[in-house]
Amino acid sequence: MHKGKITMRGRIMAGSPAVISHDETGQAVFVASYPPDLHLSQAIVAYCEQGAAATGSDVFVIDRAVNSPALAQAFDQSGLGLLCMLDDNEHHGLESFAATEVETLDDGTRLYKGPWKPVRQGDDRHFVIVEPRDGKTLVSWGTPKVESGLEARQWPEVYRARTELQENAFKRMIEHGALDIHAGRKTIVGPDRHPQRAEAKVRVSLEAAHSRVEKKSRALEAKREQVAESEAKGHGTRLEQRQRAVAELEQDLSEAEQHEARWHEQERGFQAPKTRADRDFRKQTIMTIRPLFLENLLRAFMAVLLAVLPEKVSVEQGLKRLFERSGPRIERGQEVMYWVNTTGLSRSNRRLLGEIVEGLSAIGLVERGKTVHVCLKDLPP
Repeated sequence: MHKGKITMRGRIMAGSPAVISHDETGQAVFVASYPPDLHLSQAIVAYCEQGAAATGSDVFVIDRAVNSPALAQAFDQSGLGLLCMLDDNEHHGLESFAATEVETLDDGTRLYKGPWKPVRQGDDRHFVIVEPRDGKTLVSWGTPKVESGLEARQWPEVYRARTELQENAFKRMIEHGALDIHAGRKTIVGPDRHPQRAEAKVRVSLEAAHSRVEKKSRALEAKREQVAESEAKGHGTRLEQRQRAVAELEQDLSEAEQHEARWHEQERGFQAPKTRADRDFRKQTIMTIRPLFLENLLRAFMAVLLAVLPEKVSVEQGLKRLFERSGPRIERGQEVMYWVNTTGLSRSNRRLLGEIVEGLSAIGLVERGKTVHVCLKDLPP
């Protein structure tokens, strides 16, 4: 979920970025927050691994252009599929690919697939190129799992479906107030991440420097043994060559030891980690899940309701007609009565609302063991 959408009015929460997964039916299935100073690419693989373990879905569609072959390899090594767009700056249209035409659609759009041209070593991504009659060329790429599971003609459809199921769903949630929750700014005191990350980088560099010193030492020892062998055998030219090589290796070893000493000095310079007030992601994750859970329940409820209506009605239309109307509630005995006010509705909207009310009676709503009846109030004669 893009940071800009979070900080804008009417979005899920103010403060931190979140990654949200929806299934093919539009239900939100997995949510996780990550620190704002951490790039998405550093968190997305672990998130998708957790999401796959929790939901059983192992193919993901990301809502932005990602251009890292290393990320594709990480997904492939984890047994996950990834489908996303290729940034426009990464290619020059059809000429950048060894493309094979798949088909031509009814509107004249041509569909191609193929690898890079020329082939790029270490980049095993598969590409599908959409070249419309008018407009810019769109390129999507996927990992081998996506390539084996989806035909090339399905790639654009799957990506467009993500836009409808997720991107537009967030916008529609504003209509019934599910996103009007702005709590989640609570902070929690914990260790400062920045010195920890700097120290971790120094330790990695120190380990690499130590490995170089050991390698240089072994090479120098081996060369000194060769010099001793040449001296014992009375070599002339070969002895001089080996002695020069020893001098060069001694210089390399000295430089490597100095480099290692500098990293040791940096490591000793680190102090005990300080604390900082950071966002409490537990609270923010809860505040993210709340509206998404509400949306899941509303969509599930409307799916049951719309199945019994005589005419097709969209989820948003049904929610708007039903829940934006006022009316009294009466509870007595073994029943609960809801009266929906129809004042000000047009004749067509009264008819539609009447069908929704009849549908509510047909599905047999129950509230705390009491039968629920929904009726219209102030119907015209």
